[in-house]
Amino acid sequence: MEMVKTEEQYSDKRWSRLVKERDAHCKYGECCATKDLEAHHIIPRSQGGGNTLENGITLCREHHRREYLRDHLHAQVQVKTSRLFSSGNTGKKEAAYRFLSRKRLIENARPHGSWRPDPSD
Repeated sequence: MEMVKTEEQYSDKRWSRLVKERDAHCKYGECCATKDLEAHHIIPRSQGGGNTLENGITLCREHHRREYLRDHLHAQVQVKTSRLFSSGNTGKKEAAYRFLSRKRLIENARPHGSWRPDPSD
């Protein structure tokens, strides 16, 4: 691995290569995967994060997908709630609370089999 300054900004390809070389395996919890590695921005570039080594972590493809979806969903909820709460209308606040409560219920639901009737009956 080449020695580089850590505060430096890099091109996307070079940044990805340097982060993966530095970490060598997935850094998500106890995961030690060494195949299908991807570089992940800790602070997304869309939120001001840069291509610095401090802002990168190596994740396997599965954990990178999970982190991306979690970050993306979190950003969408922030945008929606900021729109709802910006006007000061309490009706919108109550609607947002109901929306988020239903969303949490749906996300946490664990189906116990199919709700559809058996076609052989």
